[in-house]
Amino acid sequence: MKTRKIGLAVAALIVWAACAVPAWGTTPSGIIPPACKIIADHANLLLPCYLNDPSDVNIGLAISWCFPNQTPSCVFWYQWPASAQNALVLAFVRTVDWYNNGMTNYGGPLPPDPPPNPNQFAYSIGKTIWPELNPNDAFNIYIGHLAVSLAAEIYKWVPWGLHDYDSNIPAIDALLDGEGLFSFDTNGFMQPIILDATPGNAINTFKFLKTNNLIGPTRIDTIGLVLDWARHNLEHFGGTFTPQYFFWNWQYWGYPPVSRVIAGTRDMDPIYPPGGSPPTHWTAGCWGTSAFLLWVLKVVNIPVEQVAVGGHATPWFVSENLYLSHGDDPYNAVSKCRRPAIRQRIYW
Repeated sequence: MKTRKIGLAVAALIVWAACAVPAWGTTPSGIIPPACKIIADHANLLLPCYLNDPSDVNIGLAISWCFPNQTPSCVFWYQWPASAQNALVLAFVRTVDWYNNGMTNYGGPLPPDPPPNPNQFAYSIGKTIWPELNPNDAFNIYIGHLAVSLAAEIYKWVPWGLHDYDSNIPAIDALLDGEGLFSFDTNGFMQPIILDATPGNAINTFKFLKTNNLIGPTRIDTIGLVLDWARHNLEHFGGTFTPQYFFWNWQYWGYPPVSRVIAGTRDMDPIYPPGGSPPTHWTAGCWGTSAFLLWVLKVVNIPVEQVAVGGHATPWFVSENLYLSHGDDPYNAVSKCRRPAIRQRIYW
């Protein structure tokens, strides 16, 4: 198991203002090692060359996953079984082809979105606390996100580069490390470590950002655009953090699926008339919004971590070292009345 040395700020504020945010410098994306340029048009050859090149060692070492029935279980990309390495390469090739085809016609099966919960019945009646995932589903979700992140880096789908995080372990791990996303439980299934949102297919999340013009020229602009989308669209769900309320709001026995927060759902709580509430982009409060932002911004290589503060949660935009004062900030009464912009103000 890898060890990490991560320092967290005790508290922070986001200041909402109507002024522009200055651009932040970054290492550009699209830096292909000289040894790999001759095969740059062949995605199936380019990705292994890229990850195995000494110039990209920090990226390769950040990619890690825990496999069942092997010792050691948790290993870096370089130590993955050949079948797992090939699965990532195939997901990468299909993702690049999908993007080049106008973000249509993905060339293979996608994991079910949202993923099925194998202990759905036990979870629904309160016999178990946490939803579970089949290990294959969890791995496919992980490599799907890796494929988008690596394609966005190599083919310049976003302007900023992963090499901007070479000396920022929390940032690169937040984007690429699978050990920090899922872990095995005693039943042989996997549980999400990042609670309060259920990830799905990364290509759909990327397409959502791209088609809604939420990818800006810089990371900070992109964060602002996504927060502004949240300001206009997200609504705090009603009820408690229980399986029944999750099912009423998102029709899923588990944490809110990212795809259904984006699409909008009807709250089927019996307090509403038959047919439920109007379709709404429900979010599971500060915890759910922090996790939602983590998964959404991950696909454009902007690292986010969910930070607990006083029984509540807020997102930490790791690369910018910025926080919201509270995960509910994007859609509270103050932010609804003006366009937000982020200013750094951190208390240690």
